[in-house]
Amino acid sequence: TPGKYVPLPLPVRALDTRPGGQPVGPAELTGPFPKESVIDFDVLGETAVPDTGVSAVVINLTSVDAPATGFLQAYPYLRASTGQTSTLNISTISAARPNFAIVPVGVDGKISVYIHSGGNIIIDVLGYYLAGQVSGSTDGRFVGLASPERWLDTRSPGGSPPAAGFGAPRRAKAGETVNVATLPGTLVPSTAVLALVVNITATDSLADGYLQGFPTGAGLPLHSNVNYTVGSASANTSIIPLGAGKTISVI
Repeated sequence: TPGKYVPLPLPVRALDTRPGGQPVGPAELTGPFPKESVIDFDVLGETAVPDTGVSAVVINLTSVDAPATGFLQAYPYLRASTGQTSTLNISTISAARPNFAIVPVGVDGKISVYIHSGGNIIIDVLGYYLAGQVSGSTDGRFVGLASPERWLDTRSPGGSPPAAGFGAPRRAKAGETVNVATLPGTLVPSTAVLALVVNITATDSLADGYLQGFPTGAGLPLHSNVNYTVGSASANTSIIPLGAGKTISVI
């Protein structure tokens, strides 16, 4: 039967293998890892994910300090073949590269990550799916739109209207929080909506950096949704709970 999605109020950093500072996760999962490494990580009972009844976790998977181009593959522990698919492709060495993924939970409540290129990884948990939802229930169900809607484009008058209070189309300032106003005429209902599934894109940046999406009015999250470099457009999908005024924010 369909699984119910439960978003966390804010993403939680479940694993950070980078040495030094404050690594997150078991000590044996401290990197950097050599090429073609596989790490197995227990996601149940950690970071507000229940011990039982979870069919999949929703994560943001980030590659950091990869010494070569390649890919990462996230998959259920002992229930998939290593190297047959890619969750995140790495085209630039050393740069931070994230991607959104829904990963089924494998044997013993674990997921695995195949690190083809080597380096370090970060896992931020955004939410989870409960198994065995009562048939016919709509609680926690994903509802797709007939076609994507662009709710915000800061670049030009030809795009969607800028967010309320943002002013005329312009380059967002470093560290500026932009509240994303509801698109007029949207197909998203005004009630009974807990979170939005969005694609966030950074473009025309003057320096390397990252974007964070979070519920409006909530504390600033630890994770990044999009990491970007000068001269390239970078995008990533995320599930963001609605905050104050039933809106989301990006910084």
